[in-house]
Amino acid sequence: MSQQIVVNQDILEFEYAVRGPIPQKAAELKTQGKTIIPCNIGNPQALGQKPISFYRQVLSLVEEPSRIGRERKLNKLLKDSGGLGDLAEKELVSDYVLDLSDEILSKLQTGMGAYTESKGPLFIREAIAAYIDKRDGAGVPSNPDNIFLTNGASEGVRFLIEMLIADEKDGIMVPVPQYPLYSASIRKCGGVQVSYFHIHNVFDLGAGHRAHLFLVWLTRSLGDISGFFQ
Repeated sequence: MSQQIVVNQDILEFEYAVRGPIPQKAAELKTQGKTIIPCNIGNPQALGQKPISFYRQVLSLVEEPSRIGRERKLNKLLKDSGGLGDLAEKELVSDYVLDLSDEILSKLQTGMGAYTESKGPLFIREAIAAYIDKRDGAGVPSNPDNIFLTNGASEGVRFLIEMLIADEKDGIMVPVPQYPLYSASIRKCGGVQVSYFHIHNVFDLGAGHRAHLFLVWLTRSLGDISGFFQ
């Protein structure tokens, strides 16, 4: 006799995908052979934006360090020969990219294929801390030990929600409309989504009025669901 497998009910009930009549119609048109470009996700290259070559060049070089020496030789050959035209120069990797790739590899010490510290490589966290200090000016200096790198914002959001929700009566306030990452993560962790709605066009108001209305929305939404947390 087969034994029934019990699955986490929170996993079965959470919904991540964008739903509604527009995505449903898009799916229908796609089955008819229409070209669909989803605009609900970050997809700039689907709209014609050219890939940013800088990041790809650096990543490819630190993943395959032997190419750094090869590119330097090609650059030297081009300079010694007096140049091979605009097309050839554009295809070469700049000295800045080569130097940066060398610097990253030297600070990683163990290369790209090895595990790093859980919070991310220290030299990267130090660079982020320096940028924050430069951006925000004088005040409390940033501490690299308090910086935690994640694989994109979504992973960071999930980490925070998993940490904050301890039981089924822990709620997190979320603006509506919202990206489904928040509602799905709250549902997955067994918490409660407390929605608040932007019911006015606040962009025409001053900062003080916007802050006041924001507090009103939060208080009203929290009041509507406060009975649940008793």
